[in-house]
Amino acid sequence: MPRLTGEWEFVQEEISVEAIVGQGGFGEVRTCRWLGGIAAVKVIAPKPQLGSGGATLTNQDFESYLHRQEMESWFRLSHPNVLPFLGTCITSPTPMILTPFAPNGSARSYREKNPHADWLHILNQIALGVKDLHDEALIIHGDIKGSNILISSSITPQIADFGLAKMVQNTYGRVNSGRGTVQWMAPELLGESTSSPSNGAVVRGGRLTYESDMYALGMTLYELWFGTDPFCFLELELVREVVVEEDFRPMRDGDPMMGDVLWEVVEGCWPKDPHGRLRAGQVTEIS
Repeated sequence: MPRLTGEWEFVQEEISVEAIVGQGGFGEVRTCRWLGGIAAVKVIAPKPQLGSGGATLTNQDFESYLHRQEMESWFRLSHPNVLPFLGTCITSPTPMILTPFAPNGSARSYREKNPHADWLHILNQIALGVKDLHDEALIIHGDIKGSNILISSSITPQIADFGLAKMVQNTYGRVNSGRGTVQWMAPELLGESTSSPSNGAVVRGGRLTYESDMYALGMTLYELWFGTDPFCFLELELVREVVVEEDFRPMRDGDPMMGDVLWEVVEGCWPKDPHGRLRAGQVTEIS
């Protein structure tokens, strides 16, 4: 079957879609047969949960996104801690993204089954993946959390689903703090606006940045170390209140296994002032 004109495009008949292996705010993930092997295909939902209102995400919206510089960067990107992008189909009823299949599932599910794995090493690899997204590919992920990081057959974490939240933001104007994401969202995404003490600038709510990614990375490091959602004891509406109005963050709780360096990194990712957060290149030696 010949390829379409786009270098990363395929037609639906090239794959044989099989079982559902995951579902989330952007759609469902299925295994599929492709070029004689097993891959994974994400079928994008017409109305992603991160969108707002009753609008429908169309193939035209998705195709427009695919021709952005970010998608080109993802296709060219080669880093062990970033999930490779194999292609996309925009001729199907709903858009599809093709990636390698990760047999160990998400980092969060792997943490629940393997709490005694070398999590310092895994967390360090995740930070390296974010660094490559930011510094090399110039990509804002937009939804970093344990369920959006996959574990390969070699127990290597690979960051997935990057850019999808930004696609919805560009389509609908802002990111809606939907269920399952709010605990990882930076204060400037939860509130209408926040003032930056360092330079007096105002950061408007709902816009994704490298700095909001770093806040989410800090929450993800916390999540995967402790094996629990940040703010798991609070209702979602209270999370917004304590994060934005009270500047409250999760606590270390005297865990003797968490080293001081790791905790300092986690804390360095989540100041209220976006400009006061660590950069991805500063979070690559966790011990």
